Amino acid sequence: MVLVSATATGALGEDHWVTVKPEEFEGAINNPLKGFRQYHRNGYGLLHRQYIGWNVIELSAEDTVERIIARTNKITRFRGKSFGELNVKLVPRVYLDWDGTLGTAKRPKQHWPADMAEFDYDSPAFQQRLKRLIAKLGQAWDNDPRIFAIQMGLIGHWGEHHSPAPTKSQRRVLVDAFKKAFKNKPILVRHTDAEFMEAGFGIYYDTFGNVSREPPHGDKYQLPWQATHVYPDIWKHAPIEGEVEYNWQKQRKDANPEGTFGRTPDETMTVPAYRRYMIDKIRRYHATQLGWISRYTSTDPAVLKGAADVQKAFGYRFVIDSASYPASLRPGGDLSLRMTVRNTGSAPFY
Repeated sequence: MVLVSATATGALGEDHWVTVKPEEFEGAINNPLKGFRQYHRNGYGLLHRQYIGWNVIELSAEDTVERIIARTNKITRFRGKSFGELNVKLVPRVYLDWDGTLGTAKRPKQHWPADMAEFDYDSPAFQQRLKRLIAKLGQAWDNDPRIFAIQMGLIGHWGEHHSPAPTKSQRRVLVDAFKKAFKNKPILVRHTDAEFMEAGFGIYYDTFGNVSREPPHGDKYQLPWQATHVYPDIWKHAPIEGEVEYNWQKQRKDANPEGTFGRTPDETMTVPAYRRYMIDKIRRYHATQLGWISRYTSTDPAVLKGAADVQKAFGYRFVIDSASYPASLRPGGDLSLRMTVRNTGSAPFY
């Protein structure tokens, strides 16, 4: 149903405008560049985060950008279809160290190129390689339409900038290198270090919504406190995203799953109080996308109904309040349109 009004600003003719005020579509829309970070053929999710070991895209310093492009071509396909066909966008993270251990021959947990020393983050040689790799990543990805944003990664366990965290000198190198290499893609980091925030980078946060890290008692160096008291405008410049840590919900005494968002993605979707809690956090921190929570069961109608409510809160949701157009035109004349659009989501369209 629409409401139509004709408003005359002069004599009937080119000054006569028709205004249409459409009713808002109440359902969720599987819009791109927002939402659940996992593709669902019959649900919501058009994003895919991919870990990439450094030695997968660069075995030695002599490897060229073509190796990165070849790997990108391989990981941007799903069940015989390209990401372009599916309208899915990639969010890559290159990393070196999974969890501080060596792993096994079948499942290695270190991904250092053959001509680099494992766990050597501090040498001048490492900094030079870091800058060279980032330059190659920019050549491969900055103009690739399959890619939405870049998670910085590279240093620390899982590429999450802890154990070890990048030093102040390393942060400066990373900022300079990424800003030089990427002019078109948002850059996301794990922590709100001053150098990264001043550069306008966004955040990927790995314990989104966990009550033990929420103000007023949570860690003052984590996103919830920082976004509340130190850098409240991060979301205005770049996306806020990350993952919902369901293992913490099941294992930690201070998690309070019954008072927050439950123990599984399906519980978050189907229990109204859990769903409201998560939507509140998405809106509070202006989240554009989240993973782990994206592992909901899209074949279950009750779960999918709850996922729709969460999808509406993520990122942008543009509502057309009114649209106006002239009732008539002279042949060959210009057509003017006037629209009033409102964003009812949590963040801009980056």
